[in-house]
Amino acid sequence: MPNIWRVRRYEVPFAANTGVQWRMVEEFETSLPVVAGLDDDYFATIVEAFLAGGAGSRGTIGDAASVLVDANAITAFAVKWLETRFNYAHQAISGR
Repeated sequence: MPNIWRVRRYEVPFAANTGVQWRMVEEFETSLPVVAGLDDDYFATIVEAFLAGGAGSRGTIGDAASVLVDANAITAFAVKWLETRFNYAHQAISGR
């Protein structure tokens, strides 16, 4: 497997007071494994590590156990977590 992250960038419609606004979004390409060797529940592992560091919060919404995290903060944390463990560099690919 090449030593890169696969990132997709594409436009999606968002509802706004003025109507539909198209915005660029970015996400990891997950149709193939990000890297070999990750547990099936690695997202949960990353979130637990993030929470253990004092970021985010736990609570309930209705009867459901819930976690609230800042999207930018958890993304940066997750990228660093993966890069540190797998020594991978971040490289973008196009997609729509």
